[in-house]
Amino acid sequence: MEEDFFITEYMSCGRDELKCTIKELYSDFIVDEITPDGTVLSSSLPCTKVENKEMKNSWKVVNDISAPEALTQELVTKIDALLSNEDGVVEIPIESMDKQRRALIHNWIRSRYNGLLDSQTVTGAIRVLVPDKRARKRRTWPSDRPDYIHFTLCKENKDTHYALSVISKFLGIKNSSFGICGTKDRRALTTQRVSLYRCEIERLKELNTKLRGIRLTDFTSSSEPCKLGDLWGNRFKIILRNVHPFSESDLISRIDDFKSNGFINYFGTQRFGSCAFNTAEIGVAILKKSWEVALKAILKPRSGHGNIREALDEWNKSGDASIALKKLTSSQAYTTIEGQLLSSLSKNRRDYRGALLKLARNTRSFYVHAYQSLLWNKVVTRRVKNKGFRAISGDLNLQGEAIKDFENEEIALPLISGSVKFPNNEVRDWYAEIMAEDGITVEMFEALEKEWAVSGVMRPLIIKPQNVKYKILTYPEARTKLQTDFEGDVDLESIGTGDFHAVALEFSLPSGSYATIALREITRCDMSKLAQISMARCEKDFTESI
Repeated sequence: MEEDFFITEYMSCGRDELKCTIKELYSDFIVDEITPDGTVLSSSLPCTKVENKEMKNSWKVVNDISAPEALTQELVTKIDALLSNEDGVVEIPIESMDKQRRALIHNWIRSRYNGLLDSQTVTGAIRVLVPDKRARKRRTWPSDRPDYIHFTLCKENKDTHYALSVISKFLGIKNSSFGICGTKDRRALTTQRVSLYRCEIERLKELNTKLRGIRLTDFTSSSEPCKLGDLWGNRFKIILRNVHPFSESDLISRIDDFKSNGFINYFGTQRFGSCAFNTAEIGVAILKKSWEVALKAILKPRSGHGNIREALDEWNKSGDASIALKKLTSSQAYTTIEGQLLSSLSKNRRDYRGALLKLARNTRSFYVHAYQSLLWNKVVTRRVKNKGFRAISGDLNLQGEAIKDFENEEIALPLISGSVKFPNNEVRDWYAEIMAEDGITVEMFEALEKEWAVSGVMRPLIIKPQNVKYKILTYPEARTKLQTDFEGDVDLESIGTGDFHAVALEFSLPSGSYATIALREITRCDMSKLAQISMARCEKDFTESI
């Protein structure tokens, strides 16, 4: 619940709860990334599908290099034809051919076809063929081609890191080859830009025939990767269903206040993990370098999750990561945090720190960031309760400088790091007091900065949403599709009929701000996952009792 993470205050008082349901359907929560130049990505771009035949025909000879004397024009023509016939084989006779001349042929094939063809010396011949995709050798990357492909990743009900893990498995590459500007919600329909190091566009396009709930579009080349933070923010399109008690005038008043006053920029509950464990507590263990405590907290038993639950039960019971790993599917062993940790432990059962460091840097840093975020929430709640929203002497702005214009400058508070700059007032003491309760010091953050991507930034106290739009809707059934889903479907004929009330809300937020936190300013309800589940159960019980 939100109170567990010190999300308690609002911009103003005097409003009652406005109950509603969010994320009834994945398409009820659409998140489109906004690039630094203000471009909003689209989740409705058509899927680009490429058949195998088109893939084959797209391969070209990269370098027109003269063939060695031993190769006739007829052989060269046959070898060229392999580019459009993956199952073909050409054998070059090598009787009475010395090692040097054979090497010339191998080098010619490697250079001319840029790794698209493979050559092997067998008895009496050099065999030329298209290598198996799963074992294809690294190709020489053309010097005049940019190193990165950028594309738009559209996904439904998958978190960003899982989606990229699936793509990397299909391509046979490491997750570290990808770059992203930010992560996106799991239970939603989202779009974001992704970069990939040295991969042919055609290979990515081909994946659209294999992926489920993932679509890749809008491919471009670039000399630079996508980097975390390299975005303006996100455009949200959200459906609040079954709004009650319903009053159109009250709803409009709430949205107008939201547009004018904004909301307290708390970190949302999703920052602190699922129902299974508190990521901030794991962050504390990592800061204290209690590696075993941190890892066991991540792998502790939990309900649900099928194979993952069985694997965790096995590991906690026997301590044998190898046996536990066998409980997972091959994709789970590769794409999930649990699978990656168990895989590391199966090779070195007591190297807890090493196992954690095997996680992608962005993944493992999430736990320390969660503690930074919880600390920020605690301080902000205390700040609002004690000092309100007006700047006071010693407060800092977004640049980390002392505020001089107390009426117009934006108040910001720091996320703790080894190089943190504190406000020069009692807020500084609150940070120290709260950290002391947790046994944490600033020096602990400094010690982890390199390996755990721990850095400090100034975070604004208040955020005002941009370009707010809304529509009040009626609909007939609980799961009527009120906006376009991943497949492009929407129940247009049903919208405007029925007795249920909903509001379709759109707004833009800068990077790092949470839509669920913005929504609570309108609804005055706990918008956390647990609270929404509890509310849904109560509504169901109430409906069935009538």
